[in-house]
Amino acid sequence: MSFGRLIVATRNPAKLRELRELLEPRGLELLGLNELDPDGALRIVENGRTFRDNALIKARAVAGAFGVPGLGEDSGLSVAALGGAPGVLSARYHGLTDAELRRVHPGYPGGRRLRVPGAEADALNNTRLLAELEGVADRRAHYTCALALVDAAGGILFSTRGEVQGLIGDRRRGDGGFGYDPLFHPAGDERTFAQYRPEEKHAVSHRGRALARLTTYLREVAP
Repeated sequence: MSFGRLIVATRNPAKLRELRELLEPRGLELLGLNELDPDGALRIVENGRTFRDNALIKARAVAGAFGVPGLGEDSGLSVAALGGAPGVLSARYHGLTDAELRRVHPGYPGGRRLRVPGAEADALNNTRLLAELEGVADRRAHYTCALALVDAAGGILFSTRGEVQGLIGDRRRGDGGFGYDPLFHPAGDERTFAQYRPEEKHAVSHRGRALARLTTYLREVAP
C-alpha cells in the first residue's frame, strides 16, 4: 500500500505542526480537519476510555468521511497524585467536574473546574493543574501518545504508543510546545518541554517515540 497523503483527525494546529515536522520529511503530505472540514461538519465524539480507543475513533471517523486512510492521534498527561488524571481528558480538564473526572479516574482527589469565557484552554488546564498540586510533594507524571492508522474501510493497519516520564514543575517555564509542556520536566532535566527546541523535543517526546515506530512501519510497507 502506498501512502503519499494522510488525513489526520485533528483540529489542533500545534499538534498538526508537530506531526508534519516528524512525518513530512518521510515524504508524506498531512492534511488536518481545519483544511478539509473548515465548517466543522464532521463531529467526532472522543468517548474512549484509553488513548488507543480515542485514536481509533478519530482515525475511523476521518476514513469514513473522506474514503481514504486516516491517522488518529490521542495524547495526554497522567499525574500520579491526581489518580492518573487528567489522562484521556487532558484537553478538557479545566472545565470538568470531580464526577466527570472520577468516571475515568476513580482515584482523582478533587479540584475546582475553571470556565473563563474567551480564555485559552491550555492556559486554564495549566492553571488548574498548578492549583491542585500546590503543596503536593509527589510531582510524578507521564505523557502518553497513541497512534492509529486505518485503511479507507476503517480496518486497523497499525497502532502504537509512546510514553515519556517526568515531573510537574511549580511554575510555567518556556514558551514553546503546547498543552502542558510549560510544566512538564522530562526525567533528569531541569528544563520543561516548552524550553526545548522542536528537534530536541521530537527526539525524546511521547509523540516523537510513537511516530518513530509509525515511520518504521511505513518504511516497511511502502519503501
